[in-house]
Amino acid sequence: PSRMTPCENRRMSTSEYLRDARIVIVGAGVIGAALSYRLAQAGARVTTVERRFPGAGTSGSSFAWINGMDKPPRDYHRLNIRSIRDHEDLADEIGGDWVHVTGSLHWAATGDAARASALEHSVRRLKGWGMRVDRLTPAQAVRELEPDLVIDRDAVTAVYLVHRAGWLDPMAMAHGTSSAAVERYGAELLHGEVVGVRTAGGMIEALTLADGRELADDVVINAAGQ
Repeated sequence: PSRMTPCENRRMSTSEYLRDARIVIVGAGVIGAALSYRLAQAGARVTTVERRFPGAGTSGSSFAWINGMDKPPRDYHRLNIRSIRDHEDLADEIGGDWVHVTGSLHWAATGDAARASALEHSVRRLKGWGMRVDRLTPAQAVRELEPDLVIDRDAVTAVYLVHRAGWLDPMAMAHGTSSAAVERYGAELLHGEVVGVRTAGGMIEALTLADGRELADDVVINAAGQ
């Protein structure tokens, strides 16, 4: 299928409810950056306030494993698996390379009965839910997949490869989605620190930055992380 141009994509995605809404997002990690992209794409006037640079906070110190390994009930598992496809679609739409669906390896020492039993239970559940899980020997896993991996072959008899799993590069995602929000849909990325709020009637009317600037808003989203 042909790729839509940004203008065509915006026409299809614009929401009358969000058109020209003033939305201020605090924090440009993976969540704040993705929100800025989708909300600006939908027609909102988005301003993201970031103290340092996209991905500098919690996202920059995270190894983002995307998986459905131990996530019952089944509906929650399916939500996680479908989110992997959503991540791939977003990266493809923007032209990013931060999604790596390379599978994940799992094993337990036979001497650790509780852990080995829990792993076997997880594998049976995944297979019952239609997931592809391959059983490998430790030698296969090292030889074919991870040559630098050290597995005690005297203690481990099986390694399981869960195919629909992987990881994200959070810094690349935060930078990519923030840049696309600005360049494609006119979002604004401000460097600053929020130090106060102005309220009226229990609603936030504006944010105050450390340098004295005020940002008026209709909606504030706190995506500042921990």
